[in-house]
Amino acid sequence: MKKWGPYTAPVAQPLVEVWGDESGNLDFDSRTGSKFFVVSTIATTDARIADSLLQLRRELDHDGYRLPEGFHATKDRQAARDRAFAVLTGLNLRADFTYYTKANAYDRVKADPDYFYKFAWFYHLKHVLPRAIHKDGALFVGIATLGTKNRREVHAEALGDVVRQCLPTVQVHCAHWTAQSHPCLQAADYYSWAVQRWLENGDPRSIDLIRPQIATLHRFF
Repeated sequence: MKKWGPYTAPVAQPLVEVWGDESGNLDFDSRTGSKFFVVSTIATTDARIADSLLQLRRELDHDGYRLPEGFHATKDRQAARDRAFAVLTGLNLRADFTYYTKANAYDRVKADPDYFYKFAWFYHLKHVLPRAIHKDGALFVGIATLGTKNRREVHAEALGDVVRQCLPTVQVHCAHWTAQSHPCLQAADYYSWAVQRWLENGDPRSIDLIRPQIATLHRFF
């Protein structure tokens, strides 16, 4: 007679949260646009990110640093950025980046900014998502909005389509929110800004802080 071992319940996989942002713009005019377009994501199962940033925001406000719309790396004073990076680099997360050299983009990409947006996110998430989530896990993807209301709607639809293509067998919930609405989007902004600052200005100060958390840094075009 076959002996049966004790029943072992399947191990539930934690919810993985992927938060994304972009740096640079979708303009291919070399006189007014950025040289690079950076797509960045932070992936984590650590729910402390939002609480940690909200706590820091309260502390900074007490110290005289007003952040009425939350953290924004470009606008924040250096002292506030330093403290934000100190919090973020102490958390358990992986950061992934894909940066696009816009001058070398295909003509098809240059002709349509909305196509470029979808193109940029597809090639980033194609590599990141399968590595960030277990095949039986659950995934939440939140991306910061960009541009006008009509363009945000186009981009939200594009994001959903991209995620479905990258993870056709995984249940995923996608959200397209303003950066001011969630601290984790503000964290993604900080990471994206760090890479953009390094690429556009040759300033490695901030990217050096996050290097231990960087899983991938891909150049496209």
